Amino acid sequence: MKKTLCAQKSDIKELIKAIQPPLHKAVCIACRKYLFQADNTLIKDFCEEITLRLIEDDYRRLKSFENRSLQETWLGQIAKNHVVNYVKRQKPAERLEEKRADDFQVPPPQEKELLQHEREEVLAWALQSLTVRDRELYDLLFRQELQAEEISKQMGIQLGQVRKRKNKLVNKLRHLIEGGG
Repeated sequence: MKKTLCAQKSDIKELIKAIQPPLHKAVCIACRKYLFQADNTLIKDFCEEITLRLIEDDYRRLKSFENRSLQETWLGQIAKNHVVNYVKRQKPAERLEEKRADDFQVPPPQEKELLQHEREEVLAWALQSLTVRDRELYDLLFRQELQAEEISKQMGIQLGQVRKRKNKLVNKLRHLIEGGG
């Protein structure tokens, strides 16, 4: 006698075992149709994920089967939906013809280090050109990463002044760095 999904809680483990072969078959069919290929590990993962979803919330989904269709048809639809959702979540493949040659060029690590060192030196020079008060604000904002309220208390200025001074400071630094003085 074939087991239906309308089982009592007492034999739920047997029911889960009973649905595994048709579920596996349904997942294989869905993978062939929508993924065109799938390794056994992915198929096994899909079967486990679907089983977990069927038994979550005290077997609510598993109990929702009403025998209006064959068990295989119901499991097939669930497998299809699961695989289609997986495909939708995947990042689309990029065509090599659409890529620019620059996209494949990666600067050597030494060049990255040199550029970073150069940026740090320019910033250090620009910071030395600021007033003591501006350097203090820079330190609180960008090194200590304090919130505006904390900065206002530490510097003894109004909260609105923190934002204004931050904008002025950023503009000064930009001017010094871009203009070279």
